[in-house]
Amino acid sequence: MGNRDIAMIDLTNKSQAQKDVESINETLRPVIFNIIAAVHALNKSREFFWSLPDDRLNDMFAEIGTEKLQAVFENHKASAELLNELALRCGVDVVAEIGAMRKLQIVNGLVQVEPEPKPQIEPEPEPEPEP
Repeated sequence: MGNRDIAMIDLTNKSQAQKDVESINETLRPVIFNIIAAVHALNKSREFFWSLPDDRLNDMFAEIGTEKLQAVFENHKASAELLNELALRCGVDVVAEIGAMRKLQIVNGLVQVEPEPKPQIEPEPEPEPEP
């Protein structure tokens, strides 16, 4: 009698319904993996976008225009909110970040990065003369 003639014995004592639930849950693993991957990809894209120097961001903002820029921000927000909802429903502890990572302002009708104030260096107090 060969190995293929030996019947597998189930020692788990699980009902068929329990086995079916486990099988269905197993089919969801790729979905959960892809939710996590999509969140990481969206966060990486956001990080890269905001890591560009001010002058390059300002040039890009001028190139695409205010309406398209608004659409980019709205699309990112909607994508992040949907992914966060999916992650929450699947019990996945991952968050797609939302929002600008820099302050923006409108200058002559164009969106621009608000320059960060340069730190003020306070003069050191002069030492008091020794008595």
